[in-house]
Amino acid sequence: MRLFFYLMLELGRVAGSGTENRIKQFCRVFRALFSAGSVPAGILICLLSLGKNAQAEGIDISQGVGDPSLSDEALSTGAGKNDDIYLNAEVNGEMRKDMFAFRQKENGDFLIKESELETIGLLADKKAVGADDYVDLAALSDIRVDYDAEKQAIIFTTLSDKALAPYTISVNRWAAKARRGDDMEGKPRSDLAGIINYNVYANSNSEKKIRKAFDLNGVSANLGGRVSSRFGSLDNNQLLTYSDSGHDVYKSVRLDSYWSYSDPKRLVTYRAGDLITRSLPWSRSVRLGGAQIRRNFGLRPDLVTMPLPNFSGSAAVPSAVDLYINNAKRATENVPVGPFNLTDLPVVSGNNEAKLVVRDAQGRETTTTVSFFGSSELLSKNLWDFSFEVGTPRRNYGTKSGDYDDKVYATGTTRYGLSNNITLEGHAEAGENFVNGGAGTVFSLWDFGTLALAGSGSSHKSQTGSQYSVGFQAQKWGFSLTARTQGASRDYHDIVSVSADRSAVDYADMDYYGSDTLYDEFVSPDQRKNRRRRRYRDSQVPKTANQIALSVPLFFDPAALSFTYTESKRRGEAESRYAGFSLSRNFGRRIYGYMNGFQDLRHDKSYSLFAGMTVTLSEKYSASVDSTTDHGGTNISSSLTRQMGSNIGDYGWSLRDIEGGALNDQRGASGNYRSRFATFAGSVEQVDERYRATIDMDGALVIADKSIMPSNKIYDSFAVVNAGAPGVRVASQNVYYGKTGWNGRLVVPNLVSYRDNRLSIDVDSLPLDTLITETDAVVVPAYQSGVIQHFGVSGKSDYIYAALQYAGGEAVPTGSYAVIDGTNQGFDIAYDGIGVLPTKGAKYPIHLTVYLPEEKACRAVIAKADNSGLSGGAIPVTCTPVPGTVTPPQIDEIPA
Repeated sequence: MRLFFYLMLELGRVAGSGTENRIKQFCRVFRALFSAGSVPAGILICLLSLGKNAQAEGIDISQGVGDPSLSDEALSTGAGKNDDIYLNAEVNGEMRKDMFAFRQKENGDFLIKESELETIGLLADKKAVGADDYVDLAALSDIRVDYDAEKQAIIFTTLSDKALAPYTISVNRWAAKARRGDDMEGKPRSDLAGIINYNVYANSNSEKKIRKAFDLNGVSANLGGRVSSRFGSLDNNQLLTYSDSGHDVYKSVRLDSYWSYSDPKRLVTYRAGDLITRSLPWSRSVRLGGAQIRRNFGLRPDLVTMPLPNFSGSAAVPSAVDLYINNAKRATENVPVGPFNLTDLPVVSGNNEAKLVVRDAQGRETTTTVSFFGSSELLSKNLWDFSFEVGTPRRNYGTKSGDYDDKVYATGTTRYGLSNNITLEGHAEAGENFVNGGAGTVFSLWDFGTLALAGSGSSHKSQTGSQYSVGFQAQKWGFSLTARTQGASRDYHDIVSVSADRSAVDYADMDYYGSDTLYDEFVSPDQRKNRRRRRYRDSQVPKTANQIALSVPLFFDPAALSFTYTESKRRGEAESRYAGFSLSRNFGRRIYGYMNGFQDLRHDKSYSLFAGMTVTLSEKYSASVDSTTDHGGTNISSSLTRQMGSNIGDYGWSLRDIEGGALNDQRGASGNYRSRFATFAGSVEQVDERYRATIDMDGALVIADKSIMPSNKIYDSFAVVNAGAPGVRVASQNVYYGKTGWNGRLVVPNLVSYRDNRLSIDVDSLPLDTLITETDAVVVPAYQSGVIQHFGVSGKSDYIYAALQYAGGEAVPTGSYAVIDGTNQGFDIAYDGIGVLPTKGAKYPIHLTVYLPEEKACRAVIAKADNSGLSGGAIPVTCTPVPGTVTPPQIDEIPA
């Protein structure tokens, strides 16, 4: 209703000042009637007033765009040389559903972007296209162009079929906006906020007496601090451990420290500090301490990076088009006469089948079916992905705080969509006496798969080596095959192997207790030598690595069956070869059965077979039973579980039992609970005659909006909802999350960055004496950032009821508007002259100017403060008429 009211005001301004004032008076009556529940009467009054005055001033209310009798000269003078004029477009009698941007020359002829003209469904003559890609519509030889002022439309009539371009329809308008590079509708926010994520875990040793199982003797804490603002985020993560198992060992290790900033317009993320380099399927990532700049497609969740097919067709008459993807209906669109294109189809990785059904007004149908293959390894044409890093390799991550190599290395990784069927790849690394570079290509194999080829070479000191990689992926008729083979020569190196080589030479292994000081007396020279050798060997590129995965449909049964085979060989080690299978099936909607196993082909006794079944008892309850068989025997495991939800107050638990086999008999119980400030978990288990217990607490502290608030753990982005009152129910994405605390605030930790997140408060949970300006808001947080959302709730002490009346006792007319002199604050006058006057921060005496109908006014004064607020009832205030005509000023609206 407020939107409707402001629309009336804007149209009033078009009609002129006198009309505006009359409309304002009527719409103030509407607002007063609206507050009293008489909505239809308020709407009728505003419409009658607007319609009468609009007709007098020549406003076209039905179209909502200017004057229907607007001349070409008036249109030309109404826009600057480079101003866009948004008009409708009609092609051969068919009105397009969108409006399009045109420009008008000084002689009255229209211009339009060539791409925009193609979107309308028309092709331009090359001679009509200027250097700036604008088409002069008057120069089109096969199209007649007219302007219809009444329709506010450009009328196109084709004189030849070759002038018709395929009419383009985007099935996903969000993906189309991202593909065109349009700005996101919601600007990402990153308000100033700080958080400390924490996870505290404690456990006991295995004890024979159950009471001693709760004597906790080991504690660890993982702390993650972050400060976010519009300048980016600063993060630091620390691991603390303590154990009194005979040694009283305390350990503190810094994990990651870095600053990062993301630019959603350019889709680029900058990072300085600890980082992980980007890699390709045929290269390896490494931890560095340095700087990174990389493409980040995650900043536009609506951007689809894989090539999407276009579905083309033609309609002899205006028709309806139904699109089915994998037998699921995804879109229904209306198309005009002529060719058309459907773009931005919703697809998934793998083989897809699209079916297009064209239906005319007589019900005649034409069906076209096309299959295509979607793969995340392919990039859309002209799409560029990259990452560049420079820094020093980090060693012993998780056990040492600042163990960095003293040599600097640089890496670069890039991918480019040469076409929708070919993606080029490249990767390079460089350092002192070391260089590595390679290139690869991913090809689309028609509608059933992809083929990836890559090769690279390296030079380290006097050694040179090479590596090859071949990958194949196919899916057709229910079969799915993935295969990859990779091999490297003996002297092939990358940063992982080079930096590990230096580490093996310069440093001994971590000591037995994990502290930062080496205890040489516990490590023999032979042990140090063997461990260094093993660590260096593990860092080398595998000599060979082959993988095959095959999924086979069972045409007689809906079960899913797959097989895997993996083999690899490292230098100095024996070749490893494993084979496995997996079989799963749904039995109705509640029962799921599964079986899988593997076999070490080099050792007959190294195998495992796992089979089980899960039964969904209800939305939150499930039961399962499974068995594991290996060389040591067979054990049976069973469990009963209640799943914990994501909202405050949710809880869950699990009971489990394991019997038989090589494992000892085990029994255990665990539970968890999500409070408004943390998630708690605990467990106790029995293994034969010994007992063990654990406790865990997961949460966060948020520092924002001048408050320190506890919260559940924050993984991505969050919001601080300030409802202005305690106990207010807050919902996220229309799902209840929790209630505000004593300070009127609540942290909502489950927001998704760079997407619309709807936050709302429940009006029914507000105190009866509060006023609000809004009940819901849509926020778009940046990555790992916080947003502070105020809902403008005010208490009763911030307002008073003022009963405005003339000296004779007659109430000021309903629909009048009062303004506090010297401010832009005001309030409506309802029945009996009563209005809600804001008093927060006001200086007495308060002088009011009340704007009455018929451009009249009166003045009033409130001499002293009334601390009773809204609960004190209405305060009579005398309003003295002002002689003459008074024009209301521009004012802001307060809570209604």
